[in-house]
Amino acid sequence: MRGKRVTMALLALYWLLSVHVSMAQEIQNDTEAVNVAGKQRMYTMRLLRDYLMIGEKINYRDPEGDLKKNMENFEASAKALRAYIKDPVLKTEQKEIQKMWESSRKMFSQAPKREDALVYAKAATQFRKKLNIFVNHLSEHYGSSSAKVVNAAGKLRAVSQALVSVYLLKSWDIPEAGKMIKRPMKSFRESLDFCDKAPETTSAMRPTLKKLENIYLFFQIMDEANSTTTPVLAIKKTDDMLKYADELTQMYVKALKK
Repeated sequence: MRGKRVTMALLALYWLLSVHVSMAQEIQNDTEAVNVAGKQRMYTMRLLRDYLMIGEKINYRDPEGDLKKNMENFEASAKALRAYIKDPVLKTEQKEIQKMWESSRKMFSQAPKREDALVYAKAATQFRKKLNIFVNHLSEHYGSSSAKVVNAAGKLRAVSQALVSVYLLKSWDIPEAGKMIKRPMKSFRESLDFCDKAPETTSAMRPTLKKLENIYLFFQIMDEANSTTTPVLAIKKTDDMLKYADELTQMYVKALKK
């Protein structure tokens, strides 16, 4: 059992390091640009998740270290995108995103307080919406169906962190949390359906899509039963979702390079 736990910890560390290393590399093409911008969308909600975990004193997988790492990842991805994107309209959007990032970075550098949780959650959600618009514009600018499917798959990464944040807010007894789950669940379903029907989806990608579908069904059952789950179980489920969503997105990126 101990050996299994060590193996799982090493795999998780490898995945996090591989994400961080990939951010340090130059963006080579349009689908990679959409992929990297999509990761920024995820980081906004991941920071909220880490903040809430720290406030709840949930030490599973070192949320303090994860928060710091994801701040670094966001800044590395922003640098890579600035170097790649040339369109002046998109450049203007990037400047607006940078201002929002500076505010978010300052916000999540503060010690967690229960009375600030909902304010932070709303700010992180607004930032994610801004980034979602940017990724959509980026995908439309490049105009290829490949960029659109990478966008859809990448959106699942952000949804995973939005979902777990809702469950953590529930554990903080935030009354509004119950209403906040509808939007990420809708995005989850829409992205799965888009990928399922996309011509770029190969038979090799189907097992990963099925794993994501099973996680969706878990949260759908919880939502329809108006039930909840322990924060740690929600974290584990959404960690799996994030892992599978990233695997799926990377499969699209690699397949579309060929």
